[in-house]
Amino acid sequence: MVKPYFLLSKLIKIKLNQVITLQFNQIINNKKLSIKIEFNRNKGLICYKSFICLELAKLSQLDSLNIAQDIADVFNQLNPDISTQVSRNGWLEFTISDLLLCDWLKKLPLIRFPQLPTQQIKQDLSFNLYYTHARFCSILKSAHQQQIITLNNPQFKLNQWQIENYQEIPYGALPLRESYEYQLIKELVIITELINNKNQKINYFNILNNLSKVMLEFESYCRIWGKVKKKNIQLSQARLGLMALALFYYQNLFYGQFERELPQEF
Repeated sequence: MVKPYFLLSKLIKIKLNQVITLQFNQIINNKKLSIKIEFNRNKGLICYKSFICLELAKLSQLDSLNIAQDIADVFNQLNPDISTQVSRNGWLEFTISDLLLCDWLKKLPLIRFPQLPTQQIKQDLSFNLYYTHARFCSILKSAHQQQIITLNNPQFKLNQWQIENYQEIPYGALPLRESYEYQLIKELVIITELINNKNQKINYFNILNNLSKVMLEFESYCRIWGKVKKKNIQLSQARLGLMALALFYYQNLFYGQFERELPQEF
């Protein structure tokens, strides 16, 4: 069973259920509500949405927008790390705060991937799929050698390595919102939701390609060495921590599908 703090949608669902029970217990009257939380891909931020207020409106004969606003007001009071707003159509929208994202990143090394369906790929895989892995391994190993971070096993064997003291990585130093760091974090959030959704058919090959693209964009624009290392070592460490998480996801997605080896260098 996936822990709630890994699935942000599950965390929101738990908190939303508490608010609804608190505010509308008499209306619900032991009826079983189907609270669905969806990732909102139309938002640039890491945001979720729910139409539960429309269902509550049918039960109570009250206006869905008023119900949504009441829930949003109480939710925001109880959960300052998740900003809740009401859309024009009465949907609730939940935006994850930077502080909660940083806390989420520190827990990710504990996640365990579900077993993925192995695919029989006849054609050659693209160069970028191999290069992404080799490039990230090379950067992390170099950072380990320069003692910016410490790896417990710089051989990068699947699920047998991580950054030591990963809970202390200063993710708060990352420039979030509309940054390449934020886009990579968002991709990890999306993947975490997708691989744990048993009701949705998933193209894991597309997921891997998308992750490779975002990882390479991050590597191209997010500096670690030079002035950044000299003047803001915490930013370098935070970016390296994010790289380690992305590589951890990448390896599990790749080896979970393909019976091929990934290079650690070219």
